[in-house]
Amino acid sequence: MTSRKPISIRIWRRATAFFPGAPKAWATIRFSPKASRWVADERWHSKQEGRFLDDGRYELRVPYSNARELLMDVLRYGPDAEIVSPIPLREEAKIQLQLALSNYESWSNRFVSRAETGSREAPRLWPAARPVRP
Repeated sequence: MTSRKPISIRIWRRATAFFPGAPKAWATIRFSPKASRWVADERWHSKQEGRFLDDGRYELRVPYSNARELLMDVLRYGPDAEIVSPIPLREEAKIQLQLALSNYESWSNRFVSRAETGSREAPRLWPAARPVRP
């Protein structure tokens, strides 16, 4: 009897073409020239369609059944990916990105810029430590 190693879910998803189940819709995603060479080699779905555009970007058409899974895979490319269609999926990506950005916007108010202090030092990212009294 041979023992089998457990397979990771990530490997299983790639081996079974990412999105199991009957496709509900098709998504069109454009990737920057920087990401295009990596994306062109990925297998997102057995029925995917991809092409390089004249400007070096890569356009991928992929069927999907679970919008959340597709969004997780697309958003990992950050600014190098843009969902073109369908519009509801594009809007959901926009909402997720705005929520992520809001985590950083509220934090940015915690330090003061050089212009505001007139200092030549770089702005502090962390509050200044208080001196310890003996």
